[in-house]
Amino acid sequence: MNTESKRPRLLFLDNIKVLFSILVIFQHARVTYEGSGWWYYIESNPVDTVSSIFFLTLIGIGALFQSSLLGLFFLMGGYFTPKSYDRKGASSFLERTASSSRNSSPLVYCAHQSHNVLCTIRFGS
Repeated sequence: MNTESKRPRLLFLDNIKVLFSILVIFQHARVTYEGSGWWYYIESNPVDTVSSIFFLTLIGIGALFQSSLLGLFFLMGGYFTPKSYDRKGASSFLERTASSSRNSSPLVYCAHQSHNVLCTIRFGS
């Protein structure tokens, strides 16, 4: 039985996580339509000036987000780790962590295999 008082959620952190998730989706769409880097589909280069300026702006915004977004996700996760560790204790905390990695193994395998299939389709054998 849990004797701790139920604390309210920190809604601003939930909103930040939603914003970061939207920015990750933006990043992946940006890579496709910007044309720099490698992706499964690359859009042809724009021919008019407005499109060129727009895509150059996307490159600048994308560089800012790409350099900091994953680090901010880890920073938010690391902020709550000591509290969770202290509350659950070492054995329970590590047990839950091992369970998470055991459950994510099929996801990693499927992602790796789909990447191989898409590379084969794009570049041939």
